[in-house]
Amino acid sequence: HVGTGPVNLGVFVAALPGGQQTAFIGPVLSYYEYTTTNFYRLADQEWEDKYLMSSLRPSWTNIYLADNEGNNKGEGLKLITSIEENNQDNGVMPEKFIYADVYPNPTNPFNPTVTISFTIPFKLSGAKVELNIYNIQGKLIKNLVGQNLPSGKYLYRWNGKNEYGVDAASGVYISNLRIAGQQYSHKLILMK
Repeated sequence: HVGTGPVNLGVFVAALPGGQQTAFIGPVLSYYEYTTTNFYRLADQEWEDKYLMSSLRPSWTNIYLADNEGNNKGEGLKLITSIEENNQDNGVMPEKFIYADVYPNPTNPFNPTVTISFTIPFKLSGAKVELNIYNIQGKLIKNLVGQNLPSGKYLYRWNGKNEYGVDAASGVYISNLRIAGQQYSHKLILMK
């Protein structure tokens, strides 16, 4: 999925015919992307209400973004511009998986759904991915992912229910992401 977010100020410098450098300034939409599984398609309102606030800009957008003081945000990942110049080992995807925070945390008492996002780097494409929710005693509450996935960005939602569809009690839970021998755990607070 590709989505847009808040409007940003765009400043572009280009050479006009004759070589004169000219700045063009105007509004541009921000850019976000992520991958869902099983051909899940988001509606525009669902994107705006639930996913926009928890998604991240891909790091390749750093090639044109600046911070609040106008400084370059760094190179980030590179875009593939040709087959000859780029290959799978040049940093198109990060070496390790990147795990973005769960959102919201703690959950809203009226809507206990949390979104968990992560990125699978190119070198781990096709690796077994496990995303589980455990209670504080270490008991498995819900398996969200248990399959081989291609590289890309993913968002999964946990609706606060266990494996049997029963509401989990309010409290502290652990989301655990495992991929190719690496793992990341994050504490989340479920409020109802």
